[in-house]
Amino acid sequence: MITQHSTLTQPLTGTPAIGYRSITHSRQSVGKSTEYEQNRMRRSRWHPRINARALGAKAELVSHLSDEEHSVGPMTSRSSKVAVDSRRPRRRPLDVDRRRHYVHILRYTAHVRFALANALCLPLPKFVGGAPVRGRLYRWAGFRNISDGALFGGNLKLTSGFPGFYDKLVVGPDVIIGDHVTINLDATVTMGTNVTISPQVVIYTGTHRIGPGSRRMAALAVGLPVTIEDGAWVRVGAVIAPGVTIGRGSIVAAGAVVLKDVPPNTYVEGNPAAVIRRLPWGDR
Repeated sequence: MITQHSTLTQPLTGTPAIGYRSITHSRQSVGKSTEYEQNRMRRSRWHPRINARALGAKAELVSHLSDEEHSVGPMTSRSSKVAVDSRRPRRRPLDVDRRRHYVHILRYTAHVRFALANALCLPLPKFVGGAPVRGRLYRWAGFRNISDGALFGGNLKLTSGFPGFYDKLVVGPDVIIGDHVTINLDATVTMGTNVTISPQVVIYTGTHRIGPGSRRMAALAVGLPVTIEDGAWVRVGAVIAPGVTIGRGSIVAAGAVVLKDVPPNTYVEGNPAAVIRRLPWGDR
């Protein structure tokens, strides 16, 4: 009685090995061909010489694929037999970009000559005693647009993250600037003739654009110039916002926050600063 049987069966899962083949006998296939196939399978699987050849070919293929993956790039899929990805450009590490960014910021924020001038001014008395000497030291440091007649009652606090730091402060003749005055020079600050800046005043030119709701302050900084025209008086603790022009002969009250232009010969106060009255003697 002839029974149906299988010498070797294929696994349910996985990929068949090299030289591994499933043979299923039927009643019609019993004969010399079946015996020949069975003998060939046994030889290919168990014969040492044939098995060594198969294993050597497989090892050579794996070595070739690993070398290609190492030299060309990663494989795109598990079933790929050759590396198809081309060489990808190398990206700079994030730390390198950060260091370059910090060096760029340090380049425009470290003002050595200005810091040296302020250090030399420290022994000088406040207000009238050291006023003319500070102006000369600031001009020596590089502020060429400061007039000879300008008087400084104390050391200035100047900040900027933009290039052209020493060219953006323009001080006219007979200007008086008090102690602890902060001026940001991201854009040009111009003071006309006979302008008076009282102590603790803050004048800023740097700002940011409005961004989306996830981050309202846009990353890119911009500078808007501030102009204080002839004869104006900015009193103690006032804040001048970027892009503001204070008109000729006007007065900004103590503690006022100026967000828009001030008309000539007017008195403004409050937060935000508003015109309270017009001032007399505007033609003198």
